[in-house]
Amino acid sequence: MRFMLVVVLLLGGTAAGAQDSLRGFVFEETATGRLKPLMAANIVWLGTTLGTSADENGYFALPAHASTRQLLISYIGRQPDTLFIRSFATVKVVLKSDARISTVEVQAERAGTFVSSLNPIKTQIMTEKELFKAACCNLSESFETNPAVDVSYTDAVTGVKQIQMLGLSGNYIQMQHENLPDIRGLAANYGLTFVPGSWIESIQVTRGIGSVVNGYESIAGQINLELKKSDQGDFYFINGYQNQMGRSELNWYSRHQVNRRWSTAMLAHGNITSVKNDVNRDGFLDLPLGSQLNVHNRWKYDDAKGVSAQLGVAVLTDERLGGQVAFESGRAPELQPQLYGSRMQVNRAEVYGKLGYVFPQERYRSLGLMANAVQQRMTAFFGDRNYSGRQQSLYSNLIYQNILGNTSRKYRAGLSLMAEQYDEQFVDRAPARASDRTYARTEVVPGAFYELTLSQARYQIVGGVRADYHNLYGGLFTPRLHGKYDFTDKTALRLALGRGYRVANVFAENMGGLVSSREVVIQGTHPSGFGLEMERAWNAGLSLTHNFKFRYREASVNLDIHHTTFDNQVVVDYEDPRKLLFYNLQGRSYSNSAQVEVLLQPARRFDVKLAYRYLDVKTAYNQGGLLTRPLVARDRVFLNLAYATRSKWSFDYTVQWIGTKRLPGTLQNPVEFRFPERSPSYFMMNGQVSKAWKRYDFYVGIENMADFRQAQLVNAAEQPFSPFFDASMVWGPGIERMVYVGFRFRIQPVVE
Repeated sequence: MRFMLVVVLLLGGTAAGAQDSLRGFVFEETATGRLKPLMAANIVWLGTTLGTSADENGYFALPAHASTRQLLISYIGRQPDTLFIRSFATVKVVLKSDARISTVEVQAERAGTFVSSLNPIKTQIMTEKELFKAACCNLSESFETNPAVDVSYTDAVTGVKQIQMLGLSGNYIQMQHENLPDIRGLAANYGLTFVPGSWIESIQVTRGIGSVVNGYESIAGQINLELKKSDQGDFYFINGYQNQMGRSELNWYSRHQVNRRWSTAMLAHGNITSVKNDVNRDGFLDLPLGSQLNVHNRWKYDDAKGVSAQLGVAVLTDERLGGQVAFESGRAPELQPQLYGSRMQVNRAEVYGKLGYVFPQERYRSLGLMANAVQQRMTAFFGDRNYSGRQQSLYSNLIYQNILGNTSRKYRAGLSLMAEQYDEQFVDRAPARASDRTYARTEVVPGAFYELTLSQARYQIVGGVRADYHNLYGGLFTPRLHGKYDFTDKTALRLALGRGYRVANVFAENMGGLVSSREVVIQGTHPSGFGLEMERAWNAGLSLTHNFKFRYREASVNLDIHHTTFDNQVVVDYEDPRKLLFYNLQGRSYSNSAQVEVLLQPARRFDVKLAYRYLDVKTAYNQGGLLTRPLVARDRVFLNLAYATRSKWSFDYTVQWIGTKRLPGTLQNPVEFRFPERSPSYFMMNGQVSKAWKRYDFYVGIENMADFRQAQLVNAAEQPFSPFFDASMVWGPGIERMVYVGFRFRIQPVVE
């Protein structure tokens, strides 16, 4: 097969800075004669390593090279072609086929996690290859091999996992699926279990401030999920999982091309845990019993003329039962007054849609509208406490993208609307702290934003502002700035600075604290919501990335430094063992984070990821002054080894050393119910072996290989209704060494 370069057009006008860089577009000509952008086409100066890739619009920008004017353009399945650049004007390249390939074999090695080299906002992309290094039953477990994200249990009863970034809780991370808001409000912590790992195509992780286009909420970072698509990838995919603790799971995905324009996909998930486990013999279940059923149907329309649309609907029901082993889930708690039980039930539904138009003759110009509507109901009890909540949310975002004069100046502008209604009730039946509190609020937040991207040969600057009006908290102004400077084609410096806001949902975000005898006290004077002010923070980040060769293979080192400071924060105070306090910050609260990460390949098909992270996170407490944030490790060392053989065996091993953590004070308790001031440091080791065939994968893994466990998970476990009962002081693993097995089956498209 041969492909010929049939058109090279020099468009009129010279861009600012054109003598230092080459810009252009790469297209292919379809059978009907239309031009289609070649996303990910490779553009390289011939005989050098200086190159780039085309974006989703086929656009590229490449710094000039002193030694050559010959440009090499290639794309998967196409024979590379070259052209001589006589003038640094905008280049339009159209590749046209004069034959067909019967078979294409592509051999390449790419790390499961990599940093997007084109994006001035540092974005780490975790691919399916990375996610397959562990079982990844759900989103909360998908970060086991990512040193930037901490994963831990919220308490010793509910089995809910939480994530942290920059030493701050996951509540400060803006969670999205395909740029639509997700896992927020009542789903803030528990919602991480709502996304099956096998549904995820990739995860985009941004530390620190994100783009103003996506809203004002990202403070510690932003995580965007890309789910499996309806028009690409496997036709069928089935994943089964079983572990020794009685958890069974089945995931199913299928897609169908309805016609030339429409495609659809169905995703289904079910899990059940039916075996009672109490390995440490404290009388409490190590993991809750329960089940989840999750179904997602999505559709995509593309007329190949610039109009595209997506529609989707997702429904979920989830139930978890925990507490003492003797507690009978089928009987009402009132009939078992001496036994401590826990139950959480969630019903959730979401409808979403996207509509976009790309102007055919100006591929850099587009208009898009995205929207979703979510309804969630949640009921729970923890011993003698009851909680119920309902959330209804509506979100829409209108985005227009264009250029200013030339493609080195691009902008995005638009309007957004977030409307939410919350109804929550918290009932505490304990005699000493009996209360029945109802909280209701409606939030309506219209907003507008503008973001300008300036691209030159060596640098890119992204400046954005947005203005929102919150009906409860007034006007919000959000400035953000990102920049990227390329010292060489191997070394890049990125910076980020900006402001973020969020409204705290104190019950939904701190369910672990309710699994105790602590009196819940909310101290605030604001007339709405929980009486607490809106959280406001600044975040500044600096990142240095250097790519180099190690044993003739690609390697990189990344250094990230971030500082977050709060103007106001809702302080979650565990320092009094009798109380769980929520109040507005009176003083300082900040987080300093530094991480160095090295990625390399010592040998073919052998990936090594080594990282060290340092955290300095402190908050001013009303009764204790400026203290280190509890349950946050200052130091963490991370090592991941991944090796694959030619016969498609894969071996993955992850070891982490987690430093000591400060524990909230318990000196007011009797001696037998006190915790030490600090937890010990410990190692965590996970491993997995998998074998792949053409359609089948089989894997077996071990979590917590060394079987290290926190000795005392539940304080006063024998007296769960005493004033000293507390299951929220979890600083380490509470689950024994666990073995799991699983399989994957897929049917892939036939390559013609």
